[in-house]
Parts: sequence; C-alpha cells; structure tokens
Amino acid sequence: MTMSEEVVLDVEGLRMRYDTNDVLHDVTFQAHHGKVLALLGPNSAGKTTTIEILEGFRMRSAGRVEVLGADPAHGDEQWRARLGVVLQSWRDHGKGVDLQRNRFVR
Repeated sequence: MTMSEEVVLDVEGLRMRYDTNDVLHDVTFQAHHGKVLALLGPNSAGKTTTIEILEGFRMRSAGRVEVLGADPAHGDEQWRARLGVVLQSWRDHGKGVDLQRNRFVR
C-alpha cells in the first residue's frame, strides 16, 4: 500500500445522541493520506460534533472511529500531538492546555 492509499481517517456507523435526539446517524466515510476532506452542511447538521469526536474531545454514542490508527476516545497525548488541531476558540475543551507555556515568544 502506498502512502496515498493509506486510510488515516475511518468512520463507520457514527452516531451521536443527545437525550432522544440523534444529531448524527450512521455517518460513514474515509480519508486517505494526502487527500483533502470537507464536511459541508447547514447549521446544526452535526459538522462540529463530528470534528470534536474525531479530535477525541467528545464521546460518541455508537459507531467505530479510527484516526491515525487509534480510537480518539482512547488517544493519548502522543497521538493528540500528531493531529495538528487548531480549535475554533481559545477554550481547550478541558484537556489541560497550559496557555502560558504555548505562547509565541518573539
């Protein structure tokens, strides 16, 4: 298998439920190394929820998710460092990021 054929993101039957409301139902897709994947949809379609599950910041209700060979629900700091995630706000979703240590220094 060449690097461009390597599956780096594998999602099958992803489901997220809040109380009795399914916000994600049977979401399935793959992304391969070196390829671009875009999640498009209207407000409240579940795009942010999907990304947060892929980052390991939110637990899914059901389904299988693998990012860079690991389940994000059990990804350690070494796995997380490989992601290159840039959050849409300064909040760290409770992962204990030390903002002082991560400042840019001129």
